[in-house]
Amino acid sequence: MPMHANIVLNRKSLCFLFAMLPLLLCQFCAPTPPRPPSPPLGKERIARILAALREEGKSVSTFFSAGKLAFHHNGSGHEADILIFGTRTPFRLKLELRHPWGRPLMHLLIMDSQIQILSFSEKRCYSGSLSEAGKFGILPEGMLSVQLWALVRGLPSVLPYSKAISVKGDQISLLDANSQEVEIIDFYPESDRPRRITFPMQGIRFILSGYERTSGILYATNTRLESLHAKNALALKLIQVVFNRAIPEPIFELHIPAGFKTISLKEAGR
Repeated sequence: MPMHANIVLNRKSLCFLFAMLPLLLCQFCAPTPPRPPSPPLGKERIARILAALREEGKSVSTFFSAGKLAFHHNGSGHEADILIFGTRTPFRLKLELRHPWGRPLMHLLIMDSQIQILSFSEKRCYSGSLSEAGKFGILPEGMLSVQLWALVRGLPSVLPYSKAISVKGDQISLLDANSQEVEIIDFYPESDRPRRITFPMQGIRFILSGYERTSGILYATNTRLESLHAKNALALKLIQVVFNRAIPEPIFELHIPAGFKTISLKEAGR
């Protein structure tokens, strides 16, 4: 075949390729079709998931963690380093907040339903019940101790309920005796790991991400607490966690420096 014929053919091939190029690009750039909605979970899977969450919860009797705590309120934010010590039985939590360059900001000691808050900036020690701390603005009002444990532990607690149902895929709703939702657990697609936990009665929700396992124990490294009715949020990032090690008893003592004033939360909230 003469050389000029090959040139003609090559030109024809190039023209055809350029003509088809937009169609090929459209195929590569076409948006991914949306994932079809998952069907509601069956009774057996609901029971299996809730049982697994309970077992995961029982796997931790004590823990120590270090991380970052960020507060967000109406567009402004603050961040602090945090140390957390906890025992499940008896229920005790010690939270020590420090400024990023080391200055102590606040210590919180929760034992059962009672709380003490040592504020270094105010040189005050507040004491009272968890419910009073909510009214004072330190914690969400009506927050339960099991919810507080779930926040710092990095895994949701299953609240008492009368019935568990699933009205849509990747979601379980726990109902009380009056068929009111007490807890709604949303899961990551095709996973039994909780993504979002909503507590309608308390008006709060948790958002969990970054799951890891340490010593075989599952926990979320990032937990965000949001108010359903206000622009308030609290974000906890766990950097180091140690589970089921003995915690010295003196840790769960609050040493009030000289010159600090002791005030009840009931009095402070007036």
